[in-house]
Amino acid sequence: MENQLTTTRFVLSLIILFCTVNISSAQTITSAQNGAWDQTSTWVGGVVPVAGNDATINHAVTATANAAAQSVTVNAAGSLTVDSGVTLTLDGASSTEGFDNKGTTTNNGTIIITNSTSTSGALANSGTLDNNAGGVINADGSGGRAVNVFGASAVFNNAGTLNVCATVSSTWEAVFLYNSGTINNTGIMNVDNSPSTYVYLASPSAFNNDGTLTLGLNTGTNAHRGVYVAGTFTNQTNGILNVDNSNSEAFYVSTTAGSTLINQGTSLMYSNHSCERSNGCVLSEYC
Repeated sequence: MENQLTTTRFVLSLIILFCTVNISSAQTITSAQNGAWDQTSTWVGGVVPVAGNDATINHAVTATANAAAQSVTVNAAGSLTVDSGVTLTLDGASSTEGFDNKGTTTNNGTIIITNSTSTSGALANSGTLDNNAGGVINADGSGGRAVNVFGASAVFNNAGTLNVCATVSSTWEAVFLYNSGTINNTGIMNVDNSPSTYVYLASPSAFNNDGTLTLGLNTGTNAHRGVYVAGTFTNQTNGILNVDNSNSEAFYVSTTAGSTLINQGTSLMYSNHSCERSNGCVLSEYC
């Protein structure tokens, strides 16, 4: 009888341990309804995503307090708003995109994406992404592209600060636009540490700069090219463009039909090898 009780307790312990492991290793948490990120009612099963979880958003979710996850996917029907003063941290320790926006994302706070090993982009956008004035996005693509904007409906409007850093693969671009993807920059955009190309525009994508775009702040890893243009790159009236630390051309305009570089700005600076730090080209580094 005692042996039977001991065996029963052992089996029950294994069942409890098995269930506990399964719960803790359940990586994907999906929204159940509109609501705040930190409210249990917002998520299926009443489980709020935390660091190590993959969050999938199919509803209107707002981060009103600091939040964390391994990755976030905003599907076409979903939306995510990060309030001012709030930080969303994505550790990105997976082969998936750290942040994959297929719907609508509005950032008024800070989004930090680190350690993503996805070649598709630490930050992938095929929907509408608005980084508003005062908003900060740090995208670290340690395995491939850091920012990937693609699709006919893909628009990335940056009126805040976008820092793109640490693309370690020699075959991937730091910022990649294709299939009609568009970036509109009226804020500050810093792109650094890409051994390939800082910004690559495939046909018929578009990059409109009416803010400050600085490529190559850090001499740690120089890009092969500053900007590769096979779409349309426009430096608009208020556009300021700084290109430094590229081993080849600061700008390369493809022979592909429709490849266009337009400068309407008051400052368009090609500092490829002509602007050394010892000659006064000292830029503040962020990474």
